Amino acid sequence: MRAWQVQGAGEPIHVLHAIDVEVPEPSPGQLRIRVTAAGIGLPDVFMCRGTYPLTPPLPFTAGQEAAGVVTAAPEASAVSVARQMRDHRVGSQPGAAREDDLGAGQQPVPIFERTNWNSAPS
Repeated sequence: MRAWQVQGAGEPIHVLHAIDVEVPEPSPGQLRIRVTAAGIGLPDVFMCRGTYPLTPPLPFTAGQEAAGVVTAAPEASAVSVARQMRDHRVGSQPGAAREDDLGAGQQPVPIFERTNWNSAPS
């Protein structure tokens, strides 16, 4: 699976690198989402530059918002596999800019079936 990883401080165009990583396995209670669209916002730009107060240690995967399709869900979850979802992360929990993401941010939000994937993360 590919992920956009920040490997040094600088402008995003220079420090974001597509790398291969393992597909994440969800912990109990987590969803796994096949990311169709991920947003890189202003906090991500500051994290790339190393100027955001909550920048995680290098290297880290960028992205605080993603939208996609659920590929794994807990048995007792109200969310089913194949459901379209949006996930938003806060603070120092980036990592949505990858092909498969875990629902680790705030409560993942269902999105409408006819949502345009280019606008879903925002």
